[in-house]
Amino acid sequence: MRYNCRECGGSQICEHGKQRYFCKACGGKAFCEHGRERRRCKECGGSQMCEHGKERRFCKECGGSGLCEHGRQRNKCPECGGSCVCEHGRLRSQCKECGGSQICEHGRRRAYCKECGGSQMCEHGKERRRGARSAAAGRHHLRAWPGASLLQGVRPQERGPEAAEA
Repeated sequence: MRYNCRECGGSQICEHGKQRYFCKACGGKAFCEHGRERRRCKECGGSQMCEHGKERRFCKECGGSGLCEHGRQRNKCPECGGSCVCEHGRLRSQCKECGGSQICEHGRRRAYCKECGGSQMCEHGKERRRGARSAAAGRHHLRAWPGASLLQGVRPQERGPEAAEA
């Protein structure tokens, strides 16, 4: 397959060193108008997507082949001994003891490390994600709506009846 050979400079290899079909920068045909892989795009009805809007292999309703008997992704299930699970029962990439790829030099998840400039940290040094684990970290984003500065630091029960209606 000479046309796919990088060393020979085959005709199917682009200037970025990728197969033309799979190169986003060259407008490869593997990508749809939404910038996603065509086969995995919900909006385009990709071949890997099921009727429930999930990747077919990970859909519980469709009996996805990528799921184990516990309903988890097969490779990430600790009970099944998935390939992504380390000897400590954690995801290998997130295990400090195993030196996981998502752990930075400070011993934190790289994406959430302030010192490393993690991708999930905002310009204020707070976590971008929301949820129970970081509800306090997300409060600084409340300033985005009018009147929020008036309620900052005020407990919900102290806000009055008009706040309870909202």
